[in-house]
Amino acid sequence: MATTSKTQAERLMTADEFMRLPDRYVELIDGKVVHLMPPLLDHADISGRVFFALETFNRRHKLGRVFTEGSFRVQRHPEKVRAPDVCFIENSALENKNLDSYLDGAPTLAIEIVSKNDSLRKTKEKADEFLEAGAQAAWIIHPKQRCVFVRTPDEPEAKYTLGQSVPGGDILPGFELPVAQLFED
Repeated sequence: MATTSKTQAERLMTADEFMRLPDRYVELIDGKVVHLMPPLLDHADISGRVFFALETFNRRHKLGRVFTEGSFRVQRHPEKVRAPDVCFIENSALENKNLDSYLDGAPTLAIEIVSKNDSLRKTKEKADEFLEAGAQAAWIIHPKQRCVFVRTPDEPEAKYTLGQSVPGGDILPGFELPVAQLFED
């Protein structure tokens, strides 16, 4: 009898079951619900600045859509559902997609902000999960270091600091985000 209840307690959750949960500050990691701390105001401020810059550029060029906190199933068996702080999805990846649910795979560009309760290492690991699931790039914004790390599947990590701009590359041709713009008072 103890084995049955232990087996039931260890049962991993599917992404579909996860989607029906009422709690919104959670992610599904290896079939287990992980509670997240809601973003603090400094984190939300940076997230808003990134969203605004991307959205302003995208409205002119109509390359895709920009989202905050959208959910993606980045892994199956065990299932993993992650939500980047900000993301961009190119038009071709949005065709025939149901935006009322999480999307399988990854956004074209995933952007993570290192929170006070997370380490740079953990944030980079999360960014790497998006890359492994098909993202073309991941940006990691580090408020304490006042820099942005850019990771892609094929290139070494690049670091952009104050006085530099993060380029949009092939994903967002012509886009540049001045690092200082993220940390202005």
